Amino acid sequence: GETTRGGTVTPPTWARGGVQETAWNAWVNHAGGHVYMMCKKSEFDACRDDFLPADPFRATQDQQDSYLQCVWDCFESNTLEWDDANSSAGEAWAQKLQFRDDKCTYVAMEPTTKAGKDGRLWRYTPIPDSLQVSNGGEGKCTWDSVRSFSSPEAREKFVASFGEDDVCDWGLDQHAPSDWHVFDKVKVPMDVEEGEYLLSWRWDAYTADQMWTNCADVTVGPPLAEGESSSATGAEDGDGCGVTPSTSSPTGSPTKPTATPKPTSSPEKQPSATPKPTQHPVATPKPTSAPVEDVDSPSC
Repeated sequence: GETTRGGTVTPPTWARGGVQETAWNAWVNHAGGHVYMMCKKSEFDACRDDFLPADPFRATQDQQDSYLQCVWDCFESNTLEWDDANSSAGEAWAQKLQFRDDKCTYVAMEPTTKAGKDGRLWRYTPIPDSLQVSNGGEGKCTWDSVRSFSSPEAREKFVASFGEDDVCDWGLDQHAPSDWHVFDKVKVPMDVEEGEYLLSWRWDAYTADQMWTNCADVTVGPPLAEGESSSATGAEDGDGCGVTPSTSSPTGSPTKPTATPKPTSSPEKQPSATPKPTQHPVATPKPTSAPVEDVDSPSC
């Protein structure tokens, strides 16, 4: 696919009917939920050719609106489903928080979903914002989503960021979890055409009136042969980490504290305001000023 600097990249190939990992990272946490969608590149380009003039900067408002609706419809027609296979049995993770780029240090989380437009399932951000739940907002306490730790070190780092299991949502890094990457697994549809696609990541914030989005190039290829595994592997799938996940579950984790707790001191580092998705981004996420419920712009 093309890049903003004029070059090209070779996108990864996703097999039809396979399962793939996705990941993103936020320097500032606003909670909410996220979703992944795909639009065939030829259809994306057709929207531009059909509705925009040769010089897009000269497009009228009606032309811009028609173009954006065309692109948005393309992405929404291929909203990806989440893969939870075998995760309840502890054989794999359905969602995890990975510490920085260390694939062997992670926390397996219990994913929570919410139905959106046309019944499509969004996943809640697994880390509530600072005092979000304690002050009566939706969601659940951080430790209520914890399934297991990949190692004792993973637990230590998690506690350093979010507190012990009696801390709901006022950990040191609750509002600035920049050290933690949100990993999910998505299903690649079997019934899509093969070829070049744009993968869209969209995050609708809960504690801020914002929507963030980014895109990546992927190529959808033939289905995997019988017995062939996809590239969606984690530390528990034999990547050389050599760790045994700790399944000790927290006890007494509060769901809704009866009194508003006092947050700890602010994080030592002041994060920037730009989330950094780690799903092969090709452009910096662009926030919109409109409420997420009223957003009609495309994902890319």
